[in-house]
Parts: sequence; C-alpha cells; structure tokens
Amino acid sequence: MTSKKPWLGLGLVLTAVTAATIWFMLARQPQDIAGWQNLAWGQTQAQVAKLRKLEPWTESAAKPVCALGEPVELVGEKFRVYLYFSQKAPEGKLQAVTLMAQGDINNFANLLAELKAVYGQPSGQDDTFAFKSWQWSRPSGRLELMIVQAPDDLGLGDPLGENPRPAQAEDDAASCSLRYFAAD
Repeated sequence: MTSKKPWLGLGLVLTAVTAATIWFMLARQPQDIAGWQNLAWGQTQAQVAKLRKLEPWTESAAKPVCALGEPVELVGEKFRVYLYFSQKAPEGKLQAVTLMAQGDINNFANLLAELKAVYGQPSGQDDTFAFKSWQWSRPSGRLELMIVQAPDDLGLGDPLGENPRPAQAEDDAASCSLRYFAAD
C-alpha cells in the first residue's frame, strides 16, 4: 500500500504557490480612480466638508466649487486643491478634483513616477516643447497630469524625457496640474 502523505504535501505546496501568484497579480493591478484620497465621486459637499476643511469658492458663483482650507504636500511641493461639485443635484455631487502647484520640475517628475506605480502606464500622452501631459482612464474615473516647464536663457532641457540636464534652481521651475475626474 502506498502512502498518500507525499501527494498531500505536494498538493499543499501547489495550492500555496497558486494562491501567492494570484495575490501578486491582483496586487499589481492598476488602481481604479474612484475619487481622490478619502473622497469618493458622488459625495455631497456636506459629506466632503465632514472629511475636509473647505473654503468657499468666491471667484465663480455659477459653479459649486470649493478649495481645501490647507494646501496638500506631494513630492515636496505644496498643491492647492479645488473640488468641483455637479450642478445636476441640488446638494451638488463631487465630480472633479484639481491640484495645482509651482515648483521644481524634478519633483514633478517624481510625481509622474508615483502615479505610474499606482495607476500603471498612462493611456495617453502629449509631449510638446515645454508642455507635457499624461492621462489615465479607469472604469470609475480619469486622471490627467500636466507639467509646463519655464523656459530658461540657455534653452529648454528635458528632465522628464530622455535627456535630463543638470539641476539648476531657476531652470527647473515648472507648473503642475493634477486633475481627477469622475467617469462620464
């Protein structure tokens, strides 16, 4: 009579390897864009105000827009955050978030790397002279990163592309816009 114990051990090992492989594959899947940080698309302005300190938007009374009371720090830069609420619902539903900053283009290149790590490779890209943009589309939303580099006296380098130049404080100035949108 043969023993079933070696087969049982092999079965357990195969099961463990299969489970680990499935977990690793799922962990590497790009994240959906279901909102921004702890805010979800469709939350009302009142719900968002319970989670974040909001300032009223005064420049445009035609659209329900708010700014966060404090800037958010990402990659060593302080971003102002603006929240856009739809006008279709009386209480307004969160439909977009825009983050804007001016700072060092190398920090914004690090932001691009972080976004790729979370959301995978961009689904679209525009690369013209001093303007660069990347787009990600997921089932629940979209994301756009736009970086505009300030021109310098010596010509424009490309630290986000294939030919980075040495860091020089005034040459590395850039504007960055990071925009999250609910799916249409």
